[in-house]
Amino acid sequence: MAKYSLSAHADGGELASYAAHLKPRRVALVHGDDEARRALQTLLEQTDVLLPRNGETLDLSVRQKKQRVESLPAAETVVVPESLPYGIGDDVIFNASHLEQLWKALEHVPSYQVVTVRDLVNVWYGERAIPEHAMWLSDVMEEEQPYDEPYFTPAGEISEAYYVRRTQEDAEEDRLRKLVGRIILLRTNPAAAKPVFCRAIDARETLRVLFPRGESYDRTRFPLRALLEVVGPLPYEEGLSEKETLTSCVRNGRRIRRGLSAYALAQNCQEGESYTLTQLCELAGVSQHKVEERLAVAKLVQQHPRLFEQYDDLVEGQGPVHYGLASTWREALNEPEQRERPDQNWILTTIERYIGTPPELIRRSVDGESGDVTLTFIYPEGAWERYHEQLEAAAEETGVNIIISPHTPLGEMSSFAQKQLPPGLTVQGNPSIFVEQRLIRFNCSGEASEEEIQAAQQRVQEETGWTLAIASNAGVSQPAQPARQASSPVAATPISAGSVVQEQQAISTARGLMSGLAGFLKVGMEKANYVLRVRFEFPEVAQQRYGTIFQQIEESTGWHVQLYPLTPSQEALATMAHSMLPDGLEVIGRPSIYWDRNTVGMLCKGSTEVEAVYEAQRQFTAETAWTLELQGMTLQAAPATRDGRRLEPEITANEQDGDQRTAVAVEQTATKQMLVEADPQDRVSQVQAMAKASELLSDAEDLYQIGVDAKRGCLWLHFYFPKGARVKYAQRFQEIKAQTGWDVELHERVHLKALTNTARRLIPIEAKIIGKPNIDHGRQRITFTGIGAMSAQAKEEAQRTFEAATGWQLELRLGTSES
Repeated sequence: MAKYSLSAHADGGELASYAAHLKPRRVALVHGDDEARRALQTLLEQTDVLLPRNGETLDLSVRQKKQRVESLPAAETVVVPESLPYGIGDDVIFNASHLEQLWKALEHVPSYQVVTVRDLVNVWYGERAIPEHAMWLSDVMEEEQPYDEPYFTPAGEISEAYYVRRTQEDAEEDRLRKLVGRIILLRTNPAAAKPVFCRAIDARETLRVLFPRGESYDRTRFPLRALLEVVGPLPYEEGLSEKETLTSCVRNGRRIRRGLSAYALAQNCQEGESYTLTQLCELAGVSQHKVEERLAVAKLVQQHPRLFEQYDDLVEGQGPVHYGLASTWREALNEPEQRERPDQNWILTTIERYIGTPPELIRRSVDGESGDVTLTFIYPEGAWERYHEQLEAAAEETGVNIIISPHTPLGEMSSFAQKQLPPGLTVQGNPSIFVEQRLIRFNCSGEASEEEIQAAQQRVQEETGWTLAIASNAGVSQPAQPARQASSPVAATPISAGSVVQEQQAISTARGLMSGLAGFLKVGMEKANYVLRVRFEFPEVAQQRYGTIFQQIEESTGWHVQLYPLTPSQEALATMAHSMLPDGLEVIGRPSIYWDRNTVGMLCKGSTEVEAVYEAQRQFTAETAWTLELQGMTLQAAPATRDGRRLEPEITANEQDGDQRTAVAVEQTATKQMLVEADPQDRVSQVQAMAKASELLSDAEDLYQIGVDAKRGCLWLHFYFPKGARVKYAQRFQEIKAQTGWDVELHERVHLKALTNTARRLIPIEAKIIGKPNIDHGRQRITFTGIGAMSAQAKEEAQRTFEAATGWQLELRLGTSES
């Protein structure tokens, strides 16, 4: 059932609370008997209360402080306030592109300073309104309005009510009122800016705030001048208190901030230009509508005063705060960027909340730089089957990669297997472990029945996925091995004793075989798991080139070879890129590393032959498995010299008389294609490019954000469903490129809210969906679970429609009905 607030009238206390929040100068009580009106009058404070009689009109002109009531003849008609428009949407589903149209229909209706969601639904849909319209309209109001100048501002504690933006500047009182219910950035001391929740504005312009969990302050009231930035409204999360919701937002913002680069943001800004927080979010490539992402950018800017400065004051100014590059930004970029380290305790606590503390979990490792987590289980395959869905959800919440180590911890596995041996057996020496065959063999003395040995083998197989073998000594039964172990494990490895070699021998063997390999750095070990951890400058290339050598090391030592880390270092990529740079080009600034697409970008000046660039890119890919991208360059179709001027063939008199060889050589040189610096005049300004993209995509209702990468001269387009948009608007993207000179790229991440809502519209109420959907980004699949049922035909139709609209798969885990 949709929430329409139609169940009953508000009582006196609710009406008084409503009026107190609006803070009107006067309130006229025009409905109810005299006794009821007088009772309500006593509840209304700090306002003039008017009690007009039937047939009377109120003159409220010229900001009167006192009521002025004039009696009218009984026959005269009472003035009725102007009514709201009705059904202006022409049967079109309301979305963000209709906000301005809806606002213009209301801005000149002074009787309605505040409107409810029900009012807005009626204005747009009229008699065609259905319950779902209120939910969809609320989503647009909450998540897709312009942050800096929203058309409709939430009315704080009044549920489903909004202030209508007026054409004139808001009064100071109205601007302060809008702070209540929002997350703000507060200067708590000269060196700290903290995100807090604004609960109220007390007398003398004092902010009463709530801190997130973990922040301990003696005071909860701060002067208005301590306000730095308004981030956005506190999201509503069912079952959570304001403090819990604020804490969640702050933690998510911290996680997002770790993935942002203040240096990259500064490089995307133009010197002398000013930007609002919303515009900085676009430049940083994050959503301007998600409060956690806005908070991440706001904190990032505050933490780097040498890069950014605040141009105006939120309290004294008439609009949003503006930021720009600080005078020291160039010097700051020459220093190494210090990234915030991840909150390891919070990450591990979040994982524990999803999977608990299973006894088979042996180790939890967190990368101090990236926050990525590796979980080590005795039986990795079994752990993946049991926990992969929970871990995917935890990874989504924490924003880090959570992987289950594919390698069995051999020390713990050996201890576990030994404990499963029948009590009549005594182990002689250390066990033999065959990693490739996933087999562990014990030499034992003593007696045990065949049934006891089979039971032990079954327990080991179920808990670890390994095969337990027991050497045949006197009185010990040796059961038949499984079919996959038909060949002798000892014969499969050249190790004489059938066991792994000692640590120093393993290290020495590995170094001897790898020391001369290109890009080799060092070899370490993980003793508990019998793993040699090998470091190369470019691991992917090493895996391709030296796979046979790694196999030889494993066969010679019994230790497993693991490349770590799996990604090259930033320094190695930058050094290799510089070494591959063709003659004639000079790098401007530091190379940019695009981890999401394995690309190194270098902003260059100068000129060089295209063939030289192609050769440099080919060699770079061969050596690193990454792509080299030269930015700020353009192809010169006309003949040119290195300084960009046209090169005309020079033909001497002798050549004219018959010797044409020199002329031909000059002509061939003149027609070579060159890569030269892009002329800034060939590319329109950033603002013009964004405006042109908005114009050419004005009917693209699935476009919700346009970002900019000024350094690369690229517009980032954020679509609800990028996979379909790439095909649908391919021609438009080419037109944007042709008319602006800016490249166009699509943000690959699907809009989760739109994805979920699209699916819910296709699932009938009878399906009785429970809980949140499971979203699998890797497989591009969303899964809903319900306790109801759908017919097989309805399921197939919903899945087909969903995939056509989004490019994703829809999985429905619910019953199948007959019809």
